[in-house]
Amino acid sequence: MSLLKKLAAAGLAAAAFAATTPVLAQAYPAKPIRLIVPFSAGGGADNAARILAQTMSAAMGVTIVVDNRPGASGLIGGQA
Repeated sequence: MSLLKKLAAAGLAAAAFAATTPVLAQAYPAKPIRLIVPFSAGGGADNAARILAQTMSAAMGVTIVVDNRPGASGLIGGQA
């Protein structure tokens, strides 16, 4: 049997095995969702983010944590 035929047979066997193997993935999201706000707590952006997080949490059925990362004109929160 030539090498090309052996490789083709091995590829078909691998594809057949992959098609029948169940996928074991975690349910999304596996952890709480982090909503990063690049401004300090207590401001307008923080209040809007908390209202948005509460609405999204009720609609999606998951926990959403508001994480304030102020500093460097929003650069720290943007990088996070």
